Amino acid sequence: TASTAPNPNYEDASLQKVVELSKKDPVIIWDKEPTKKLEYPDCDTLHAKFDNGKPIEITSSDQSKITTQTPPDSTFCIASVGGGATITIKQSDDDNYNPVEYFIEIIGSKVTPTITWPQQLGNVYFDETLLLATASNDSTVKYMLSSASDSSRAQIIGGVLKIHSGVDSIRITAYVDSTYQYYKVGVTRTIYLKKKAQDIRWTDDLKTTYFDETTLTATTTASIDDLQVSYSSSNPAVADIVNGKLRILKGSGTATITAYQNGDANWDTAGIATHNITAAKRALQIKFTKDTMTVTFTPTLAVMNPANVTGKPSPLSLPPLQPTDVGKIGYTRISGTADALVGFRSGEVSNFTVTGSIVVGATIEADSNYKEAQASYLLIIDNAKQAPLVFDDPSPGRKQYSPTFEFTNIARGGSGSGIITYTITGGTGKAKIDAGTSRLYAVTALGTIVVTAT
Repeated sequence: TASTAPNPNYEDASLQKVVELSKKDPVIIWDKEPTKKLEYPDCDTLHAKFDNGKPIEITSSDQSKITTQTPPDSTFCIASVGGGATITIKQSDDDNYNPVEYFIEIIGSKVTPTITWPQQLGNVYFDETLLLATASNDSTVKYMLSSASDSSRAQIIGGVLKIHSGVDSIRITAYVDSTYQYYKVGVTRTIYLKKKAQDIRWTDDLKTTYFDETTLTATTTASIDDLQVSYSSSNPAVADIVNGKLRILKGSGTATITAYQNGDANWDTAGIATHNITAAKRALQIKFTKDTMTVTFTPTLAVMNPANVTGKPSPLSLPPLQPTDVGKIGYTRISGTADALVGFRSGEVSNFTVTGSIVVGATIEADSNYKEAQASYLLIIDNAKQAPLVFDDPSPGRKQYSPTFEFTNIARGGSGSGIITYTITGGTGKAKIDAGTSRLYAVTALGTIVVTAT
C-alpha cells in the first residue's frame, strides 16, 4: 500500500498493488572449468558453488565408468577406460530456491605413458650398448630399428644394440605396447655412425742377418675384418719386401720397416708401427772333410783334405736370388813337429822332410756380407816301414888274417833310396870300417867282429 501523509488541505489518498512472490533459480559459479576428458585412473574436483551458498550434490550416471564423492570434495574419478558417464550437479529446492541440475559429460581415456631414455648410445663401429630406456607405467620397453637399411647397419639382440657399420646413420625406437589402460607410445633417436679407431703393432722381432727372410706379422684391431697390413722399407737396397716377406740383402746398413693400414668404410686409418733394423753379416763355418788324418811317409807323399763351407744360405724365395760368392779358402800350416809345405789355395800338404804332425788351418776372410770363418785339422805323418836289409854274404864264416887284410860285404834292401851306413857293434876282434862302403880293414886284434848295416 502506498499512501499520502496527512495534510489539512488534502484528503488522504492511498493506492494498493498486489506483488506475487516466486522462488529464485540458483546460479552455478565456476572457479575453474572442469576437465571433461581424463586418463584412467585420474580424478578431478569440481571447483564450483551455487550463488545461494548452499552445498552442491554430484552424481554419476554410471558408477562403473565414473565414480563420485559428495562435498566437501565434490571429486569424481575415472573407474575404467573406453567410454564415459554424465556427471549431474544439482541442488534441491527449499522455500526460496527452485531445484536445479547441471549436466557434464566426462570421458575416461587410456593413459599415455612417458618413456625416459637419457643414456648415451654407442655410435662407433663394433660398439655394443645395453639399452636402458624406462617407461612411467613400468611396462617393459622394447626396441626396434626403423628400416631395413638400419638393420643392415646394426642389430638389437637381447636388449643390446650392436653397431655393424661405420658410415651413415640409424634410427632406433624405444616403445611400450598398448594395454587396456595405456596407449602405445615410442621415442625415436637418430644415431650418426662413426668409424672405429684401430691401432697397429708388431708381434714378432725381425731377422736382420744377411740373406735372412722373415714373414712380416704386424697386426691391427681391424684384422678381425681381414683388413690386410701393408709394409714398406726405407732402404730396399739393404732390406726389401716381397709378398709380405722381409729379405736382408746386405750384411751391413740400416733400414726402417713401416707397417700401416689404410682403413675402410668401417675402420679409421691406423697409425704406423716401425721397426728400425741394422743388417748383420752372416756367419759361415768351415769344416774339413776329416778332423784328423794319419798317413805314412813316402818321398812323393801329397795329402789333400779339402775344407767345405757350411752356413751359406739357400736362394731366397721370391724372386729367386743367389748369395754373393764366398771368398776363396786360404790354407796355412799353423803348428806341428813335422816339416812340409801347405798349398795356400789348394790345401795340398807335400814335400815332407820331417815326420811327425802338422796342424793345418783354413780361413775365409770377412767381406761385406760374411764374417770370417776358420777351421783346422791334425795331420799325423808316420815313418814308412822299410824292407829288411840283407848282406850280400849273410854268412861269411872265418877269414885268414894278414897285415893287409880287407873285407867288404854290402847290405841291400830298405826303401831303395835311403843311405846305408855300417858300424862295428860288437865282437872280440878290433878293426876299422868304412861307414859308407862296409870295407873292414886295419885289423889290430884277432877274434870276432859284428858289423851292423843301418
